[in-house]
Amino acid sequence: MAALMEAAGSDLCCSICLDFYKDPVILDCSHSYCRACISQVWEKGVGGLVRSVDRKSFKETDLKAKASQQYWEKEKSDENEEFSCEEHEEKLKLFCKEDQKPICLVCGMSQSHKSHNSLPIKEAFQIYKMRFYVGSMKEKLRNVEKKERDENIPVVVHVSTTAVTVSAEPASPRGDLSCPQCRHVFSERSLRPNLALANILESFKEFNLKAESQQSRKGEKSEEKEEFYCEEHEEKLKLFCEEDQKTICVICGMSEPHKSHKLKPIKEAFQIYKKKLEESVQGLKSQLREAYRCEEERKRNTEKLQEKASYLKGQIRDDFSKLHEFLYKEEENLKEKLERKEMEILQQLEENGVKTAQEISKLELSISEIQKRQNIQRAEELLKDIKAALTGTAEVKFEKPDRISADLREGEFIGPLQYRVWRRMRELFCIKSVMQDSIAIDPKTTYPELIVSEDGTSVQWSRIYPHVPNNPERFMWTSAALGCEGFTSGRHYWAVEVGDESVWSLGMVRESVERKTRTERSPANGFYCLSKLKEDCVYCPQWKRLPLPVKPRRIAIYLDYEGGQVSFYNAENMSHIHTYTDTFTERMYPFFNTWCNSAPLKIVV
Repeated sequence: MAALMEAAGSDLCCSICLDFYKDPVILDCSHSYCRACISQVWEKGVGGLVRSVDRKSFKETDLKAKASQQYWEKEKSDENEEFSCEEHEEKLKLFCKEDQKPICLVCGMSQSHKSHNSLPIKEAFQIYKMRFYVGSMKEKLRNVEKKERDENIPVVVHVSTTAVTVSAEPASPRGDLSCPQCRHVFSERSLRPNLALANILESFKEFNLKAESQQSRKGEKSEEKEEFYCEEHEEKLKLFCEEDQKTICVICGMSEPHKSHKLKPIKEAFQIYKKKLEESVQGLKSQLREAYRCEEERKRNTEKLQEKASYLKGQIRDDFSKLHEFLYKEEENLKEKLERKEMEILQQLEENGVKTAQEISKLELSISEIQKRQNIQRAEELLKDIKAALTGTAEVKFEKPDRISADLREGEFIGPLQYRVWRRMRELFCIKSVMQDSIAIDPKTTYPELIVSEDGTSVQWSRIYPHVPNNPERFMWTSAALGCEGFTSGRHYWAVEVGDESVWSLGMVRESVERKTRTERSPANGFYCLSKLKEDCVYCPQWKRLPLPVKPRRIAIYLDYEGGQVSFYNAENMSHIHTYTDTFTERMYPFFNTWCNSAPLKIVV
């Protein structure tokens, strides 16, 4: 309705309500109003004109109107004929409002028209076609008015081009009624129906309905065309609007909604978004590769866990087979503990496997969908709903599952199994002795301030620095000593009394460890040690703390050379403290470090 009123101007509008006349009536002064509007003004006693507001004039100069009318008449006579620009030989798709003539797209971008306001030619066609119709209606009104004057009939039509606003000023004391526009005073109410104006208004509305119907039919025809044409202008989609994320035609690009938007040629946008899709695919593929790596790691951990569990079960079976029948219960209990641990880790790995499979499926589906779009060769189809596609891929993120360690602490399951079981057997059968390796400390390896007992079973720090030879075997940078015998195979166990000392180090070292220059006590440097630093037991690397419920007074050390294991236990209750695992290729020696303790470290039986 607003577009209709704009095209018609104020010729068919009531100057009070500013809308099309409804039940128009004529006053004796020749001004026309809606019956309801003038009645409401008179009933409220509004008698004076406050101000008049000039509305936009729709009259065009005769020269411009003539030029435009010639074009529209030509358009109407042959709608299918194509008009081309004489200069650029392009179709006339725009209408310049300043020059009042149709122009092509190239003209619209030229210097002479760059600052002008241009409309799509079909939009201008509808506007000016309606204005010409209104002009013809006005001419008819003038003819009717002239005829009525010639026949001495009161004028029944007055078309107003001025809108008025009224204020509630009191009417004259005599109760006279006045016209809101010309202030003409009437002694009595006289409202005659303006039939001519009503008929013209009805014809105008019928014309507008026909125009809308034609436009609708054109829209339906455009839908039958290829989908990559602009529905509004029937032009190929040659631009891409960055703000609206959609393809548009060149005429749309020059229209008001897109004037301030960032536009790109559709082929350029095609390459840009094809590249973005490729980047999205590569990102998803990278995540997919990471997911596959996680799945492979999970499979390896599962195999490693199962192999290790199988190995441990075999060791347990071999050790328990050497015992009598009454040890059967101990064996089954230990195996059950191992299986529970295995199932616990397996369950965690399986859960990770399910999650990883879901993530893989999600990533593969996303990649498949994007690759389908990526294979599209037509820019218009590829860019259709591109924002939703990119947003969907950006939201797909691989959620890496928590890493589950497949390592089983061997010291909890094998270790010096016979000795642990023997401790229980001794309680039942009062066994008073146990076989263990005879470990002695080698004086040729001791730090100069250390003193070794005559039987070689204990070592302690002294404040005396005796003169001893600096032989290759001797430690010169730390108060340490090694055992006399090194091991290249087998399983070996011994225990060391540490008492209440707050600082010490025990364990195994490779034969090639550094003995003259200070170095870190870590497996990388050949040290497999457990240390006590005040209240905490620690192990290397990084000196990690080991929480112990009971402070150990005696430390048991177990070496399984072929199994690559060095384990530490509280020898009083055989509770496991820590285990190192590695592959041993050198001779391994027992290691003793007293630090600055006056009390000795003593090997016990």
